[in-house]
Amino acid sequence: MEDRFPINIKYKLKIDCEVTQNGHRTGLLRMMRYLSRNKKLLFFIDTTDVPEPYDVLWKIKNEGEIAYRKNCLRGQIINSNLDKNQRKESSDFEGAHYAECYIIKDGYCVARDRIDVPISDR
Repeated sequence: MEDRFPINIKYKLKIDCEVTQNGHRTGLLRMMRYLSRNKKLLFFIDTTDVPEPYDVLWKIKNEGEIAYRKNCLRGQIINSNLDKNQRKESSDFEGAHYAECYIIKDGYCVARDRIDVPISDR
């Protein structure tokens, strides 16, 4: 992120993720210790005090041996892919993944948050 926008964190941001399977809500990621595979993930801004207007960017990081073998290493900065600055993803394979959210206002990154996405086959 530092390569794209100057960092000037002066606002609060908290993100979370709704976890579902087969269309049934199963809970929020911050309340879970780990996820199994094949879940639908909906990352969203829970709270922020950044005054609108602003832009929202996401970083979905896949790393580890399985991500490498499947050629699914990720970590680029990307846009929201749903309305209301939300990001839709899925839990496809094991690993210690994470998501970060950045709020950009007036050319600066003014708020950011991170949530771990631990996917396991326990």
